[in-house]
Amino acid sequence: MLGLAVLVLLLIALSWWMGQQAYHWLPVQASTAAPLVDGLFSFETAIGTFVFGGVVSVMAWVLLMHRAEKYDETDAEPIEGNTKLEVIWTAIQAGGDLDGHSVCAGDGHRRLRHPGEHQPGGAGADGAHPSRQPR
Repeated sequence: MLGLAVLVLLLIALSWWMGQQAYHWLPVQASTAAPLVDGLFSFETAIGTFVFGGVVSVMAWVLLMHRAEKYDETDAEPIEGNTKLEVIWTAIQAGGDLDGHSVCAGDGHRRLRHPGEHQPGGAGADGAHPSRQPR
């Protein structure tokens, strides 16, 4: 379990870092809506990195730990659906990815409809991410 906790923490750190790097991939901001769209893109990049890293980690673990014995050419036991696993996987997707994205996108949409209320935290004087300030 400790190894899994360390892996999750590493994935979170990598996801946060990739989300911060996403600001550098975008062009210079040309509207007042750009900080909101850029923030949403950064959030989506971080979520995508976490999911990709998690899937690749599980694939690597399965490939390394559950290999067939040398010269074993038998078929595995046929297994029909695992309902508990399917329910848990669906709940994780609905609870984490969809709800988190909906909240972030909905907040950005609300701010775009009411631009006077837009006060991003930690941004520059014009609302842009510090790395996106014009030179």
